[in-house]
Amino acid sequence: VRLNVPKVFVNVLEGFNISQVYTLGQTSLYCAEVHKQVYKECGCLFKPGPQSDAARQEMDILGQQYNQRLRNIAADYASKQYTDFAVVVQPQGRDTSIDKFPLSYLSSLDCFHPSVLGHEMFAITLWNNLITPAAQ
Repeated sequence: VRLNVPKVFVNVLEGFNISQVYTLGQTSLYCAEVHKQVYKECGCLFKPGPQSDAARQEMDILGQQYNQRLRNIAADYASKQYTDFAVVVQPQGRDTSIDKFPLSYLSSLDCFHPSVLGHEMFAITLWNNLITPAAQ
């Protein structure tokens, strides 16, 4: 991309700890029941029990490692000091505690994906990150 497209700004979003969606969903009897029904699609996230607790923890660790790799890639490009190409990692995923949000931020359909309110919050946070200097 850098060689073929002039003046490129690549904006990369970090992911959040996916286990937090499970934790938030378990605060609702409805969502806990939905998670029991959909665990076949993603048993590593929704299946209750100690084995799945370990799987959720592993998912979080892998997500954190992925985020670190994104930061390393961005740092590598920053060190090259290109004047026409930038890679910036937005920290909103790393800095977000989904399990502290109101349940209304999750879709009532599957208690996993963001609701309209959840999408609004992510959009506002992303916009604020885009216009905030990196040092802040």
